Amino acid sequence: MKRITTIIKWSSCILLTTATLSAQETIEERKQRAEQVELFYSMAERAYEDGDIKAARESLRSALALNRSHAHSIALARKMRTGGNQTVLAKRKRIFNAVMVPRVELDEASLREAIKVLAMVVEKESKGKVIPNFVIQDKHKVLDEAKITLKLRNVPAGDVLDHLLRSAGASASFGKYTTIIRPRKGTVASKAKEVKAETAAEPESDKDKDKDE
Repeated sequence: MKRITTIIKWSSCILLTTATLSAQETIEERKQRAEQVELFYSMAERAYEDGDIKAARESLRSALALNRSHAHSIALARKMRTGGNQTVLAKRKRIFNAVMVPRVELDEASLREAIKVLAMVVEKESKGKVIPNFVIQDKHKVLDEAKITLKLRNVPAGDVLDHLLRSAGASASFGKYTTIIRPRKGTVASKAKEVKAETAAEPESDKDKDKDE
């Protein structure tokens, strides 16, 4: 009877040890899976911030395949669906802004001339990797009157563009392939007031005088 009891005790110990080891392995597996999920999520987040939407989606798929309820991955996937294109545009603007302009000198240049010079310099300094493709949309020719004088050295292209836009009263909007430059609303309104004032101040013509008489 003692022998049977001893065997039962040893069997219970073996089963308990096996169960404990299995539980520990499960904990380790869960820990490794959680670490992998965080790794894939971090990769997706970096790719998203860099504007690489394709890479971000691939990393998110891997993260959600391991844990379908991972809150951060779900939130990022939702964010990408609603604003993925804006991230690409932000990346394009960031790359343009980072190009260093060694020297720019302008003397009473029009905005069109200044923008053309900046585009050539950016393309040259980036070795053709950054092509601004500036497009000026100015139906009323408000920006043609601006005369820009500027001397800068070793500054980012974004700073040069900001100087030009402020000098001319314009704004820039980065698109996927082009950068649209338009007059600011205040600039257009100011021009309209000037035209109205000039019209009101014009002297009466001889024909108008005859009509009055």
